[in-house]
Amino acid sequence: MFYIFLFNFFIYSFVGWIIEVLYAFYEKRELINRGFLYGPFCPMYGLGLSFILMIFNMLKSDGIFDFYSSVVGLFLFSFFFGSVLEYLVGVVLEKMFHTRWWDYTDNKFNINGLISLEFSIMWGIGGVLVIRGLNPYIAGLIDRIPHDAGRIFLMLMTAYLIVDIIFTVKAMVDYRVVIEKMQHLSRDISDNILESIEELEEKSGVIGDEVVSKFQELKEEIKEQKEHFHDTVYVRYVNYISNVSLSSIAGELRNEFDEFRERRQRANENRITLYEQLRRKLANSRLTRAFPNSRSKFFDKTLNSIKELRNKNKE
Repeated sequence: MFYIFLFNFFIYSFVGWIIEVLYAFYEKRELINRGFLYGPFCPMYGLGLSFILMIFNMLKSDGIFDFYSSVVGLFLFSFFFGSVLEYLVGVVLEKMFHTRWWDYTDNKFNINGLISLEFSIMWGIGGVLVIRGLNPYIAGLIDRIPHDAGRIFLMLMTAYLIVDIIFTVKAMVDYRVVIEKMQHLSRDISDNILESIEELEEKSGVIGDEVVSKFQELKEEIKEQKEHFHDTVYVRYVNYISNVSLSSIAGELRNEFDEFRERRQRANENRITLYEQLRRKLANSRLTRAFPNSRSKFFDKTLNSIKELRNKNKE
């Protein structure tokens, strides 16, 4: 039984990967590896269909219920089993990586954004089509494979899968680490600018009420954007601080202010450069391409900025 289970797992993982790639092409008009793994496999499809087939065969052999003869039973079982599996996998991945890699929040009749009625129905229909239509041919193909050759093939595929999973988990951990580093940089940049503005406010007699008013508005925006620092806000800050008029101030104070202005700007340049480098890195990463609807309650704004940059680069 385990021999058949493994064969079904690899075959339907590959079938699921093809379905995901075709669906992404239909939506985005581009070929994207929509699986978690680097290779052409979507394990959730493989696990779901392999377990469904195993359960069906066990129930049939025990004389409890023959799902193969009941389209309605097959649909309902696939509907509920696939939905439960998708929900559990989503919860586990979100707990591990603080990211929801797919999100159905905008779909009607969803549960916590992890499953929705639309995709649960697809699980049901897919179960009927695959098990009643495709599986008899797959089962016949597996039967024709010499058992020893099949065992060697499964051993090689299992070894490959383990390596792929290791590299995939590392990539997902690295993805989370980079986003957290971006958040730390963003907070550092924001705090530095807020300190700079506060110092300027102490010199309000020097810089004028109009500029002070602009900085007050800018401070409120920066406080709201500590998770992801928008470059447009920084451009405004540089513009404001560069246009402070010092024509009526003594030379010594003017030099001191110029040094302060340059020192503050230099302090952020390296941070902003690194921040944008990390943002571009994740915007071009496989995970961002594969999961364009990913969300996170821990770093959603940063994640959205990464996806915005990816979409901008595609234009």
